[in-house]
Amino acid sequence: MDIDWVPDPSCDLWNPDDGRFFPDLEITPLMQGVGACVPTTLAMLTGAHPSAFMVPEMNTQDPRTWSDLLAPYGMGLAYVPCDVRRLEHYLDELVALDDAFLLSYCLHPLDCEPDERGKLGPSHVVLLYRDMIYDARLGTSCQAEEHSCRLRHTKRIFRVVPRGSRRGSVRTARAVLGDHPSWGIRQPPAPAAAPPASG
Repeated sequence: MDIDWVPDPSCDLWNPDDGRFFPDLEITPLMQGVGACVPTTLAMLTGAHPSAFMVPEMNTQDPRTWSDLLAPYGMGLAYVPCDVRRLEHYLDELVALDDAFLLSYCLHPLDCEPDERGKLGPSHVVLLYRDMIYDARLGTSCQAEEHSCRLRHTKRIFRVVPRGSRRGSVRTARAVLGDHPSWGIRQPPAPAAAPPASG
């Protein structure tokens, strides 16, 4: 099969032509309780109390639930393509996008194999808004270039998007692409049936 195509070795984190979704957020640093970095970070993002996100629907290991709980605030989360390299390789591009992101990263260097449960150790989530990082573990904010997460390995990155954005939730993806088990990946059409043999 002769196809004139080669893979692209690069990928933007986000199309800069989309502009800014949330230009006027007012973020107040909050200090989290034990194990509450996700609810507290979502509270900083929305201006709500952390208890608004400490509900049965919250699963701190499932970002789809985070996105669903942001819906009443007109927000959702969209996955940003990334891998396990250190956040310092992403931060400059994220800051240039000048908007709101959730950064999830490993608290310890990834220099070992996973444990017997398949875990790589504890992780943490911070809010990046424009060029500032808001860290619920410390209850402080600082310039992104000064935060220690730069040297940590990436777990996940999400952009905060308006509610209903095509990239904002699994529910939206299903609505756009269909309820396939892979959450809406378009499948190739089935081959046409062969015409009946003449005879």
